[in-house]
Amino acid sequence: MNWKRHASLIGNLLLFIAFVMLFYFGALWERLGVGAFLLWMAVAAAGVFAILNAETPHDPNL
Repeated sequence: MNWKRHASLIGNLLLFIAFVMLFYFGALWERLGVGAFLLWMAVAAAGVFAILNAETPHDPNL
């Protein structure tokens, strides 16, 4: 399997979930309080982490 492609797709999916969470942030805040913000930060950070680790830089001298 192409794990780098899957990591990139998972990262994009996580960032999409973080984007959608912003539309419902008022309801999330009422239910979770500060936990809603922490959950949003965790989802966004996991998405960025997955995307950045999906593409490993290659040495152009090789």
